[in-house]
Amino acid sequence: MREKKGDTMNYVITGILAVLILVAVFYLIFGTKLLSFFGFLPNLNTTVDVVGQKALVRYDISDGKVMYYDGTEWSEFVKLTLKDKNVVKTDSLKKDFEKYYYEEKREGRSIKIGMNLINLLNLVNGYNGDKVVDKEDLEFLKGYNSLGNLDLFADAIYVPGSVSKGYRENLGIILETSGENFNNGDIKFWLRIADGGKGGGAGFILSSNKMKLVYLDEQNNYKTSEFENYGKTFVLDAYNGMKKWRDSIFGQTIKVSYEKGEGIYCAELNRDKFIIIDLNKIAAEGIC
Repeated sequence: MREKKGDTMNYVITGILAVLILVAVFYLIFGTKLLSFFGFLPNLNTTVDVVGQKALVRYDISDGKVMYYDGTEWSEFVKLTLKDKNVVKTDSLKKDFEKYYYEEKREGRSIKIGMNLINLLNLVNGYNGDKVVDKEDLEFLKGYNSLGNLDLFADAIYVPGSVSKGYRENLGIILETSGENFNNGDIKFWLRIADGGKGGGAGFILSSNKMKLVYLDEQNNYKTSEFENYGKTFVLDAYNGMKKWRDSIFGQTIKVSYEKGEGIYCAELNRDKFIIIDLNKIAAEGIC
């Protein structure tokens, strides 16, 4: 006996209703977070009215995520309504963070580290017997034709796809695309001869709280090698100098766009990867 079209439609509707009821029950029992984890529903807690004295938000340099701290955990959001009733959106806040970190001018690109060609050769050949560069990749050393001191200078910052690339004259630095060898926020420093200003294709990368050797091979491709030995004075000087240069922007204010208007705040770096500001704390007289 053939079923009527009306009966089939009733079965479909009944099935859909059953699924919706099941999802609703599942939501009531387990909450939005578990549902969003499995992908059934988006996290519904996306518009937040800030409660309390602090409105902490952070930008993760490594993945570009913006989150709000509710006193217990960090969560993503769409909008924040502050105690002064100003409204901040995630998208605009992300742009403000990126403009601040990648485009604020850091003073002075040169770092004196008391390093020379012999030090570089020792580093390349590896301390404690750990070699970090193969012999066939030593072509870059030909650019260092002096035994004089080598300095570091900031050359490039690696940025996510949402930041425009290219040379920034006002920064005196290149914004390059992150990728296989370089993560978001990595900063490349080339070694150059202190007096003559020339150098080969070698230097260091500051990646969060780690330091890497970077060099160009015979095909002019970047290669990087991580190392953990910071025992040599010039290595420690380079590491501390690079971090100091990177973090020098945190004495400057950050401008945050509201739905209507803007505010000026002070930012701080946490765990070498998170930029944090308190949106309930305006910078006094625009000074950090």
